Amino acid sequence: IKSLDISNNRVGNYILKILYNLICLNHNIVEIKFDDNQITDKTLLKNFFLKLKSKKFFLKIYLPKHDLKNLMNAGLMTTSEII
Repeated sequence: IKSLDISNNRVGNYILKILYNLICLNHNIVEIKFDDNQITDKTLLKNFFLKLKSKKFFLKIYLPKHDLKNLMNAGLMTTSEII
């Protein structure tokens, strides 16, 4: 598997742990989409991206735009935190 799209599953914050573990175990994955999973914890999301940034392999990750928009609409995140 090189490309993984697990969008629209609405499994919540737990998806971040699953994705991170999967990425660490399978270095063949080069592209991930995981939008609309009802992520509600901006700290977990930020830490997910920071942990992946420290990895030494190429990985294209599409921003979970729907989840980010929901976080902003709920007042849990600002635009400046995304940039």
